[in-house]
Amino acid sequence: MTGTQWSRRGGQHVGRNLNLVSFVGVVFVLVLSQGQLCFAQNNNQQQSSDLFRDTSWEQLQHASVSPGRRYGAATLSISSPKGLILFGGVDEAGVILGDTYQYFADQKQWVQLKSGSNSCCGKNCTSGVPCPRAYSSLHSMGTRALLFGGSCDLSSGASHELEHILESRATKVEPCEDTLWELDMLNNKWKRLYAEGYKGATSPPPRTAHGAISQSNSLYVYGGHTGSTWASDASQDERVVWEYRWDQNRWSRLEPQGEMLKSGQVLASTITFQIRKRYGHAAILHQYQSKNRILFHGGFQRDEATGDVHVTNDVLEWDITTKTWRKWELQYSPFRAFHTMHLYSPSSAFSQGTGYMVIAFGFGHDKPNTVTVGDVPSDEVDVVRGVDIHVFDDSSVTPQDFVTYDVLQGLKPTPRQGASGAFIGDGILITAGGYQDGATSGDAYWALHMRGQLYDQGTLSLPAEIGAKGVEEILVMSGEVEIGSWKSASPLPAQLDIPSGTDIIVLAFQNGTLMATEKLTIVPQETKTAQLVYLQEELVTVTCLREDSVSAFPDLDVVMDVFDVREKVWTTVASGKTDVEGKFRANVVPVRGVYTGALSSYAAKYETSYRFTATLSTENGSLQIVPNELLEVYPSSPVEKSYASALETLHA
Repeated sequence: MTGTQWSRRGGQHVGRNLNLVSFVGVVFVLVLSQGQLCFAQNNNQQQSSDLFRDTSWEQLQHASVSPGRRYGAATLSISSPKGLILFGGVDEAGVILGDTYQYFADQKQWVQLKSGSNSCCGKNCTSGVPCPRAYSSLHSMGTRALLFGGSCDLSSGASHELEHILESRATKVEPCEDTLWELDMLNNKWKRLYAEGYKGATSPPPRTAHGAISQSNSLYVYGGHTGSTWASDASQDERVVWEYRWDQNRWSRLEPQGEMLKSGQVLASTITFQIRKRYGHAAILHQYQSKNRILFHGGFQRDEATGDVHVTNDVLEWDITTKTWRKWELQYSPFRAFHTMHLYSPSSAFSQGTGYMVIAFGFGHDKPNTVTVGDVPSDEVDVVRGVDIHVFDDSSVTPQDFVTYDVLQGLKPTPRQGASGAFIGDGILITAGGYQDGATSGDAYWALHMRGQLYDQGTLSLPAEIGAKGVEEILVMSGEVEIGSWKSASPLPAQLDIPSGTDIIVLAFQNGTLMATEKLTIVPQETKTAQLVYLQEELVTVTCLREDSVSAFPDLDVVMDVFDVREKVWTTVASGKTDVEGKFRANVVPVRGVYTGALSSYAAKYETSYRFTATLSTENGSLQIVPNELLEVYPSSPVEKSYASALETLHA
């Protein structure tokens, strides 16, 4: 793209208690090379940019069956048939859900799995389906899926909004007591699992918003919120990882054996850095050669000295084989909580052990660290707009700054946190749901195509005539999502790249009112020029009469304004004087009833009114003859109005 660029829509949501930002499809990609996290040097910028240049979002459209709006759901990728399983979450009414859906990627369809109607809650469950819950996790065990943890009570009678799980003391969050369930994906049946601790060890306390990863027959769980005792329970060692052996149906408490140094040596029985209690973090499993390690990123963590809870950007590594911790010393890492994190390993790089840690959405900010990873005050928040890819390389002795690539273009999700998702196929990340601006996300389901080869893009350009036509602003919409904009203060933009097959509507505004539209579908490898269809102006005739409601009132000063719905101000569109018949005439664009058919969803947002005012100037001031009368102008409907003078005095 060259020349003046389109403005791309961003956004933020600041929590009441934590002053944090939610991210609009923000994606961070961290390079994992030969079992090591590594920084991309500045001289690798072009290579990395080429790798992700065609990365694009696709909004998934569904028929009548879909999970609907929700946040805090658990998801699991499945390979045959290609797709994912989704369970639970919280809907837009604040109701905690216990339903199960399967997404079929090839057909782009959701199917609700009917596993029985009797949900079972509490320690003594033996049958039925899991109790409704949010912030649980799903994990693969062959043809079985393990459901672990989650919260069965987010509110305790208070509002359902997500901030309640993020409060400093978080006393309103209570985990489910029935912590472990198994789904037979072949027969679509749930089964409650009762597991004992190994050699006298207890099973892990119930928890929610934890980090968990499955590998072979094991499930590894770290951190999470354990309810009202979370802040004060000293027995919950923040360094401990729990392992569930599915084949043996038992839990083991894994005490760390020391610290893994960057050189690969183990510092036995010692950990030189502080590990704090945390929840809302994310995890991935990275395997290369003989190394099996789990990487945990971000989350909310508690400072035991002050009791404060705030977002972090730590990257912690748990080595499964040696049972050791390592903290990555990075100069910059995104601060995130309640985000999604995934491992992307393209086939061209996997043989070399290279993968990419993909971080998307969530609460947080991007305040850079000056020395090492740590915390910054919550009031030092930067707003991030657009969709970026960040690549770093830790192979050098001195850590390098992140290199930012703004390569994700066109259609993209709105800001959200509490979303879930999973990679399916080769480089397709499906994201589900989320929470934004006090409500569940309306544009709930998306596919992020990491390689850009799974579908082509087309481009949109604007006709040169728009300047002469008086167009002041252009919006490019896909459904209710704004994917591009332009204002007349800037030169005419270059082409806008949009995924092929996307149905878009181009809206042209003057004085904040719609004046032209175009609906089209983007075609692969072609440039579509918007052939704007301009609305026909309608004649508005206003007659001003004297107090007798018969005699004309000429020579009045008339002003006609329109309410600019974009800037939220009244703007004058016509002015003059009434003629000898007391009439004032103006041709104006209709502002009501033009949003029909494909445009109907925009009516509530963009329909507006005109305002008519007529005054008589005198030596002693002004007499307001017609005070701010509203006019609604419809297509193909000339307006004729008559007003009798009330002779209300308006001092000049």
